[in-house]
Amino acid sequence: MSKKVARPSLLTGARVYLSGPMDFVASRTEEKQNGWRTRVGTFLRSLGATVFDPWNKPSVRGLHEYGREGTETTETRNKWTFCRDAKSAQQRGEITRQFWATLHIDLRMVDTSDFVVAYCPT
Repeated sequence: MSKKVARPSLLTGARVYLSGPMDFVASRTEEKQNGWRTRVGTFLRSLGATVFDPWNKPSVRGLHEYGREGTETTETRNKWTFCRDAKSAQQRGEITRQFWATLHIDLRMVDTSDFVVAYCPT
């Protein structure tokens, strides 16, 4: 039995980053499993593209959980405050430090992408 080989498309070998909100959704668990990134990513992969999805960050050699985020980071994110006092500023600084690795990986994925698909709901 011969294996069917997909025809190359314009997107074969292209790298794409899927950008959009992960926080202000009804359920991070549902969004990760069935959200727009899953549907768009599946379609783009079928056309031969390499998809960079912030829900599924690539591994960093020797730092297995570096930059990972998911449904378990919601509690930390919920501590963010916009109050203007010193205690709140210190709390924002700590949260920012905790998510530096996440930002680092996301920006690297954008840097190595050929294009970005951005979902910006209003």
